Amino acid sequence: MISSLWGCDIEYPKDSSPVVMPLSLSEDKIQDLEIPDPEQNREFQDLFALIKSLKKRFGYVKGDINWNGVQNLALDLMGQHLFLSYFDNPDAMHSLYDKITTSLIEILTRIKTEMGTTSISVNRSIKNVESTINLHSNCSVQMVSNDTYESFLLPYDIRLSKHLQPYGIHHCGNNMHNVAEGYSKVKNACFFDVGWGADIDYCRTMIPDAFFNIRLSPVKIKDCTPDEVEADLVTLLENAGDLSKVGICCINMDYGTSNDNVVRIFEVTGRYRKYGG
Repeated sequence: MISSLWGCDIEYPKDSSPVVMPLSLSEDKIQDLEIPDPEQNREFQDLFALIKSLKKRFGYVKGDINWNGVQNLALDLMGQHLFLSYFDNPDAMHSLYDKITTSLIEILTRIKTEMGTTSISVNRSIKNVESTINLHSNCSVQMVSNDTYESFLLPYDIRLSKHLQPYGIHHCGNNMHNVAEGYSKVKNACFFDVGWGADIDYCRTMIPDAFFNIRLSPVKIKDCTPDEVEADLVTLLENAGDLSKVGICCINMDYGTSNDNVVRIFEVTGRYRKYGG
């Protein structure tokens, strides 16, 4: 929906999720972009009309929208040209990110006013921690170095964190350790989605106080044995630090996943919850 607001077409295949069609805008076009007005966007007007209708009928609304993210949205606007522009025209990228951040703050403030939350659809696990967390989707940050993150994206994570409290970061990539140093500088961040494959011990060393929602691999869980599931969980939990600041989730488990593997997840996490190991 955020991409649509910025002019991207959305395709709705019959048998799969909606697909954003990137605009592949040039640097010149990017610099001419104006911050879109939600009041002039049909999808957003339909959304807010639906929210108000549901609130009137049921008294509350939960669910929110996936509000994309600063670099995620820039990829929808520019495509692969984005990564070259970090080197060829950094001023244009900062101008774009300033506009995106301003727009996100405006939209999310409106959504939070109506619903009390903004990010349950980003990861509903936040309901078990603090449902009002504003969770910024940094899915594509796995594609850049820590130096690039700190130079181009960190200033906007910090700005978002100051305006949208409580604040969290969703890093579903397998390499959060690569940017953990940069993330540690977002002092107001209280929650991190930590993708499967991350060096949990290093991430916890760099970010000692935030809640870690650690993601398992649905691909591995489908194919491995219950004992392998347990071994992975034990390694993660033993390296995650204070267990009161740790959650476990597994998004998109597929058909064919063994019930025994799912049961073992509950058994191991239950044991750690009760006994600490």
